[in-house]
Amino acid sequence: TATALSAFAGTFDGPWWVVTSAVGLVAGVLLTLVLDRFRLPWWTAAPALVVVAALLAPPLTLRGTAAGPWPTPTAWATLADTSTDGWRRLLTTLPPVDGAGPLALLPFLLALVGGCAALMVARRTWSPYLPVLVPALVGVASVALGVVAPGGVVARGAVLLTDALVWGTTRSRRSGKGT
Repeated sequence: TATALSAFAGTFDGPWWVVTSAVGLVAGVLLTLVLDRFRLPWWTAAPALVVVAALLAPPLTLRGTAAGPWPTPTAWATLADTSTDGWRRLLTTLPPVDGAGPLALLPFLLALVGGCAALMVARRTWSPYLPVLVPALVGVASVALGVVAPGGVVARGAVLLTDALVWGTTRSRRSGKGT
């Protein structure tokens, strides 16, 4: 998922979007571990993701805005607007976009949902290669939204393919279904 998110490197200015994405990825993974620990059904991830985003996104993405960095109704309204309309704004804004601004919410959300979904699929299915589908989808979204050089797309695709093959082979052998 982190490799897939690297497609935003040419889109955002500065390193803050990387921090925001890393926090989202770790939060998504930790959320899945908590849900698994308490044996909660998969659908409880959706409201939990909304709560996590509502608490973590304002200090990460709204620090320099009028909404402020605190989880308030004004900040949540700004987050809701950015999460629904920000995709269009990102596509129509010339890069580089401020990596510490409100549009950094988009890689945060991709990382949060991608991390949670990838681990949830990995923990709840026996298929060795199905969990790699989530990072691949995050990669497609990142390439579609980001500004990348064709060589970067090929390199990221090769890394994702290698990761998928290693992951699936290792998981297949560990479960005893490999050759």
